[in-house]
Amino acid sequence: MTFSEGRKVIDQLDGSIILEIKTSGWWDVKKWILSFGAEAEVLEPEGLREEIRKEFETAMGKYTMKNIKHKERIGK
Repeated sequence: MTFSEGRKVIDQLDGSIILEIKTSGWWDVKKWILSFGAEAEVLEPEGLREEIRKEFETAMGKYTMKNIKHKERIGK
């Protein structure tokens, strides 16, 4: 993933940071953000925030009791 020279890191009082970047690719950024799991939050752009939310929603669906019981029944 390639970041521009103009990236900006803003330290927050709670110890977190806000990272502002221009990047060469949305897909790479999305995968990078997802690698942080629940420790990261996309503030904007709204489109990326929504894509991240959908990814977590899909992942959570794989861990519901109904899904787990179904997989146990079919031997997966």
